[in-house]
Amino acid sequence: MKFRITLFVIISGIFIPINSANANSTDWDNYNFYTGGFTAICVGYVMDLVSEKNASEMLSSIVVMGNEDINDLKIKKKFNNFVNSKKSSEDGCLKLVN
Repeated sequence: MKFRITLFVIISGIFIPINSANANSTDWDNYNFYTGGFTAICVGYVMDLVSEKNASEMLSSIVVMGNEDINDLKIKKKFNNFVNSKKSSEDGCLKLVN
C-alpha cells in the first residue's frame, strides 16, 4: 500500500507541475493567504512563540508581498484596513509593522 501511495505521488508530481498550483489564484485567494499569515504571526508573537524582531520582519514582509500580489484596489484596501485594524493594535501587532 505504501508503494502505491509513493508511486501515485511521483506520477502526480510529474504531470502536475508545482507552478500550476498557483496559476489560477485570484486576488481573494491572495487576500486570504496574507491575512492568514499575518494572523498566525501575530498570534505567535502574542503567545511569546516568536521574538519581537522576527515577528516585525515577518509582518513587514507579509504586508509588502500582500500589496504586491493583490491587484484589485478594493481588496488591497481591505487588506490594508485589516493590517491597520483595531484588533491588530489591541494585540500589539500593529506596532511591529514598519
